[in-house]
Amino acid sequence: MAFIVTNPKVSIIIPCRKFDHYVEECIKHCKQLDYENYEIILLPDDTLGKMEGVKVIPTGSATPGAKRNIRVANSVGEICIFIDSDARPEKSWLKNAIPYFNNPEVAAVGGPGLTSPENFLMQKASGYILSSFIVGGLSTRYKNSGEVKESDDIHSCNFIARKSIVEEIGWNEKYWSGEDTSMCLEIKIKLQVVIENEWEMNGNFKDFNF
Repeated sequence: MAFIVTNPKVSIIIPCRKFDHYVEECIKHCKQLDYENYEIILLPDDTLGKMEGVKVIPTGSATPGAKRNIRVANSVGEICIFIDSDARPEKSWLKNAIPYFNNPEVAAVGGPGLTSPENFLMQKASGYILSSFIVGGLSTRYKNSGEVKESDDIHSCNFIARKSIVEEIGWNEKYWSGEDTSMCLEIKIKLQVVIENEWEMNGNFKDFNF
């Protein structure tokens, strides 16, 4: 894989069913990133009105993986940035993540989905449980470990990958959940490249909704 130029164009891809408060907050935080060379692409089921600074592409009813595949093929960025519609990135998200792609062996970079301090009690309880030893190795997805390490599983609320990799493998369109694990396994098995997980600086606040 090729080296990445400084501040490459990236495509932030947000699949959703409809426009709501969570989508609004996600877009607002994406626009506040300290990284300028990006496009934001929103993938709702149905047509929405024009949104400033956002490309809106209605997809019809489709799985998250299918929605992501629809847009990746026509995205302009060298790097595809995948974030859930109910997640809110930290300001330094891309500034900290993109330099890892200067290593041509790195296919994807990710980080934890952290419970927002603004969440309701039940939402926080969900986050606490998911980040505890009760769920075993899965807990690393939902807390900061302070480590940068190779990983074989990055979740889709904070998944950053080379466009060439995503195009070659494609998101699994059959799953409503688990398509991120499938993607990571395909990267490791078929391409045998490293996935680095930037746990400390690359967190997104994730709302755990019922």
